[in-house]
Amino acid sequence: AFFVAGVMGGIAGAFWVSNTAALSPEHFPWFWSLWLVGVILIGGVGSIHGAIFGSAFMVLIMEALQMAVLPMADYYPKLLIDFAFLKESAFGLAICAFLIYEPNGLAYRWWQVKNYFNLWPFSY
Repeated sequence: AFFVAGVMGGIAGAFWVSNTAALSPEHFPWFWSLWLVGVILIGGVGSIHGAIFGSAFMVLIMEALQMAVLPMADYYPKLLIDFAFLKESAFGLAICAFLIYEPNGLAYRWWQVKNYFNLWPFSY
């Protein structure tokens, strides 16, 4: 499975590079690598559900921040300038909160809820 995924990723990367015709370090920002690690940490390491839950959580947080900040941009123009800092701060706080309070991620919490409802009438 890892070999097939690596081959598919290599083929996709080769097509992408041939399509862009040039490759530079600016194509791979540091924030995206950190974002992917954060998604895995928040969702839960070692599960496919964790990757899905982590990415959904992070996208919802970023969209909620954008919906909260953009209406206030008319009244506080400096807030829109500092929005990138606000996104990165929220991202870092989310990673820290999940590492402290839920180190197994959202996938483990989903597993607990699912098992609770499977055993609901009898709590043995």
